[in-house]
Amino acid sequence: MSRHYQGDRASDDRRQRAAFTLVELLVVVGVIAVLLSLLMPALGRAREHARRAACLSNLRTLTAAWLLYADNHRGRLCRALPGAVDRPGFHDWVAAGSDEQSLRDGVLWPYVNAAAVYRCPADEVNASHTYLVNSWLNGEGPPAPGEPAPAQSLSRVRAASETFVFLEHLDPHGDNARSFRVSPFPNRAWTDLPADGLHGRVGPISFADGHAIVWKWVSSDHWHRVMPWGETGEGPRIDSDLEQAQRWIGHGPYPPPRGGTTP
Repeated sequence: MSRHYQGDRASDDRRQRAAFTLVELLVVVGVIAVLLSLLMPALGRAREHARRAACLSNLRTLTAAWLLYADNHRGRLCRALPGAVDRPGFHDWVAAGSDEQSLRDGVLWPYVNAAAVYRCPADEVNASHTYLVNSWLNGEGPPAPGEPAPAQSLSRVRAASETFVFLEHLDPHGDNARSFRVSPFPNRAWTDLPADGLHGRVGPISFADGHAIVWKWVSSDHWHRVMPWGETGEGPRIDSDLEQAQRWIGHGPYPPPRGGTTP
């Protein structure tokens, strides 16, 4: 046998040993699939934690701007309803509209001039901003009992750490063109609903002292009901999340203590 023939045969043997068999290839693919199945949930949780952290940062930043605006205007609260920028006396936190210009026209833009801060990273519904302002804080109201109008001055906020300012809301029309209304106790139905789905069964919310939390909802999905404006929804069922929101409006009457989230 010639050396040339022996060299060719040895080269063929090395190539055969270096190649994967079909069984070996299937085993490698199976191992990769198992590793991916273990890693994907962890990656999903890490991505969601990052989104929650971003939302909390957004809310703290917007609430700081909200407080600075009041401080720079002798306690006057910016208007919680997005309106026409050419309206006399315009001092709305954002202007009416569904694009970045509506943010730029708002009175908080000089304090927060980055459009990304106004939206949750997971929001694919609202065009310009994810967050709404508490309707009692110079919005649609309703006013506190015995008062003619919602709060228009920061001095009206007696318990800042228990009065919510911003939270998330998904508007099917995409423009979030109002403030966030919570019907006071003893109403049993929501007027506006927190955004369900952006972060699972939780929602970031900020308060008038500047802090923000991740609010963990405890009621079943089907208990979160919306009633037509003016209807009370009085009944035997208790929505613990609604009662918590009623404690955070900024004024009474308050639901009786039943446990739950504290700010």
